[in-house]
Amino acid sequence: MKKKLLTTSIATTLVLGSIAGLPLSTNGVAQKLGITGVAHASALDDSGITARMKAIYGQLSDDEKGAISAARTKLREQSSAVETVIRDEIWSKIQTKITEKGGTYPALTETNVVNLFKAAVFPYDENFAGLAGAIADTTNRSVMSDLAKLAGVTTSNNDLADAKAFGEAVEAELETYFKANSNTLVALYLNNNIDGVKSALGTVIGNVIAKSDLKVSQALSGLGIDGTTIVNAYGKVNDIVDVNNAALKALTSAYARTKTTFAQTAVSGNWRIVTPSLKVFDFTSAGIPLTWTIAQNSEVSVVDNKFKLSDYIGYSFSKSYEVTASLNNNVLFKGPVTLSYTAPNTGNPVMGGGGGGGGTQPGIKAPDQVKAEQKLSEVSGKLGDLLKNNQGNGLAQATDAIEQAIREAARVDASSSVKVEGGVAKATLDASKFEDAFKAIGNIAKKAKEALEKNAPGASVPKVIATLDLGTVDAKTAEIPLSKELIDKAKANGIDVLAVKINGVTLAIDLSQLGSNTTITIKSSASTLPNAASEQFDLTFTTANGEIKTFNEPVEVRLPVKDVTGKDTELLVFSKVEDNGSLTPKGGEYNGETKEFVVMNKSFSKYVIVENKISFGDVASVKDWAGRQIQVAAAKGILDGRAANQFVPNDSVTRAEFAKMIVKTFGLEDASAKESFGDVLDTDWFQPYVAAAVKAGIVNGRSDTSFEPNATVTRAEMATMASRALNKILEYKPIATVEVALKGFTDSGSIHSTLQDGVALAAEQGIVVGEENNKFNPNADSTRAQAAVVIYRLLNK
Repeated sequence: MKKKLLTTSIATTLVLGSIAGLPLSTNGVAQKLGITGVAHASALDDSGITARMKAIYGQLSDDEKGAISAARTKLREQSSAVETVIRDEIWSKIQTKITEKGGTYPALTETNVVNLFKAAVFPYDENFAGLAGAIADTTNRSVMSDLAKLAGVTTSNNDLADAKAFGEAVEAELETYFKANSNTLVALYLNNNIDGVKSALGTVIGNVIAKSDLKVSQALSGLGIDGTTIVNAYGKVNDIVDVNNAALKALTSAYARTKTTFAQTAVSGNWRIVTPSLKVFDFTSAGIPLTWTIAQNSEVSVVDNKFKLSDYIGYSFSKSYEVTASLNNNVLFKGPVTLSYTAPNTGNPVMGGGGGGGGTQPGIKAPDQVKAEQKLSEVSGKLGDLLKNNQGNGLAQATDAIEQAIREAARVDASSSVKVEGGVAKATLDASKFEDAFKAIGNIAKKAKEALEKNAPGASVPKVIATLDLGTVDAKTAEIPLSKELIDKAKANGIDVLAVKINGVTLAIDLSQLGSNTTITIKSSASTLPNAASEQFDLTFTTANGEIKTFNEPVEVRLPVKDVTGKDTELLVFSKVEDNGSLTPKGGEYNGETKEFVVMNKSFSKYVIVENKISFGDVASVKDWAGRQIQVAAAKGILDGRAANQFVPNDSVTRAEFAKMIVKTFGLEDASAKESFGDVLDTDWFQPYVAAAVKAGIVNGRSDTSFEPNATVTRAEMATMASRALNKILEYKPIATVEVALKGFTDSGSIHSTLQDGVALAAEQGIVVGEENNKFNPNADSTRAQAAVVIYRLLNK
């Protein structure tokens, strides 16, 4: 029997787990439960959930662990009473549903259902062994299958993703509630008001189950199990096994501690006294009577719940201490805090604190905002000249200049987060530790955008690209997990693109394409190809649903090119290594300043940078003016010969061929692109290129239903297509005075009125030039050699 992880079973665990104060995620759970055969299960990112569980479990004191252990013992001792609750609250609902719907559900017996649901109560131990055994049980799996059938929920390979979405919704709702109702937690600690927490958890569970867009909610509703049912059932079980609510309080407290960071509200005493506070979710502890203690030392003491620097410290000082904050004998925070002091004669005096549960991770270096502002000021001062000297796309270049300035400033040194284990470099990127760095980037970006708006009104908004620099490590494989929390925190601070860099390899992805935990894996190995200019790289992106083979928007890839001695750098190309060992060129260009090869790429596999020398035996007649251009465009995979060793340079270029050239030049390949021409079949080699070019607005059909792929392209048509690429992709502005731009051509009057704007822009930017006697010959067919020259000029824009 195939072991299939069904929505309903996960729903039960998520609901009961979440209400107990420890939100569970399905990410990695399947592996822990020994369940295989689930679609993409082998690709699940287990490290994120493991770290999450350990983070919460690690916050439990010995007494709190004892309370949970006592509840589990009580559960075994009071098994009969617990079963009665499940029978009354859950089984009765299922019985009613069976009667209403009819049908045969052999596994849905009272005993089977009660045992399954009982297994989900307090499933907390360090390895989840008890829960693993329960869900791996053959009988339980049959019960899960029949429950899904009864609920009327069609399961699919996306069940795991559906359950994961439910778990994330529970945690998000819980955090939202506590952010808006801080008094609930304060009352818990001050007055032991566990009822407030129970009420809060009931509200959270009810809200999530009421969300009809969640498939798990649909499953529960289909069984007649709503939020009230779950809350009542768990509340009654809790009254049996956790009479004093010690276990529930312990779990709630541990969860809250993972969301607690150290802060400070003021400095005084000639900058030698700090008034500490905590940030719990989004509220601070100012005004709450916390009791602070600090590990015994000779430099800093606690006086009136403030940290006071000893009088004998007269010079710059910085040291980490173990600090504890309690409320009514309940520990809210315990961890390392760095306290520092700058003496008055060495700069602005300050006694400050940081570290603990938030801020910037020790060793993680946030961007220097002062240096960033200096760089922005320098770049902003040059925008006027940039606009003046680049009238065609001056605004686009202004945006690019500011965007690059932001990128240079928004670099976070996260090398301390990487450890090499078994030859694999593994990064641990705790989202809470990047808060200060991301806020700094947000501030830098805000000022940069203001400078651009002031100095180049009308320019496009620059993208904010932040780089997590993981340094250089002695490992051929690197695993970089980007948690949803990290992704969301970056988005919240205005970061559009997150780049990760390790061992010289940089992958920059638009965050709009990431909505869940994603692991980037980079493997490098020596290439045996004689024309290789780099190592071979295997690049993968993996989520809970498996490997991402293709993105909708391209990912920027930067690969190190260590030695170009003897190589023609203009012929270097980013090449996919196919399963049979052949290479498929994918374009890109070499940056001589950074020694990197840069390409925008949508699909991921194995790649290598090679010098791709391609020669044709029939280009002698055009060698002087098109030889190099043909060679480079062919090397990049933009154009092909028509036969072995034959380019046929003087033949007319077809509309299908030029559509492919444009798409390849700008990396416009788009698997989702569609076209509706009757003369373009899905089986035609040019179909994806025509569809992509039409979607990008570069080419049009000859009519609404006809593209005429084998028709020739006139010189005016080719110039117009090139101009559309300049306008839509490189943001060149249309020509205001078309007549002036065309006056150099003695036959400009022969250019069709619908093509004049395009020819004018292409001519002004040097993409097309006149022929003999200053004629443009707009209606003459473009040759393949002429098309190669146009493509080459576009490549260099």
